Amino acid sequence: DWEYEVIEQYGRNIVGRYRVERTAEAEEERISINNGARELTHRLPAEALHMHVFRLPSDNNYWITDFSPYLNPTRLPQSDSLVTLDMGDMSPCVGRVRVRGEESVETGAGTFKATRVQVECRFQKTSSRSGQSTLFLDAWYAPEVGRVVRIDKRVPPSSPDDLGEERESYRLKRWQGLP
Repeated sequence: DWEYEVIEQYGRNIVGRYRVERTAEAEEERISINNGARELTHRLPAEALHMHVFRLPSDNNYWITDFSPYLNPTRLPQSDSLVTLDMGDMSPCVGRVRVRGEESVETGAGTFKATRVQVECRFQKTSSRSGQSTLFLDAWYAPEVGRVVRIDKRVPPSSPDDLGEERESYRLKRWQGLP
């Protein structure tokens, strides 16, 4: 089981929590958002890089990005490569992924030696051309945990009528068991 806090980067407020647990089916995970306000199950991806996007139950404009690699860092690309990531009810995010090497990263669950992965990709928020946005992700994967332990997400405004830049950090709060 892995528990995360979602922290908005402007006021450092915790705006959500989610828990990921492995189901009896080894290839599935169950995600519980904000103490069961929304629950979903999804199959673990076969590909090395995958993004799972879901909305917070209290705010349709607010989305959580759960990013893998899961379980095996040796499947990460060793240099820059192209990537297409699923964005739920938005268009796929198409761009580049870069593996930056090992770093020490702090979370509520402790400090971990983790592989940093950077993603920069473009996606369509709405059906209009002006709704095109860029997503910047930094994700730190810790082999001892078997998942990412921190994700920093930034989406600059795509048009003047946007509410502003989205900046969140997803940080592991607790985990138990072996990956």
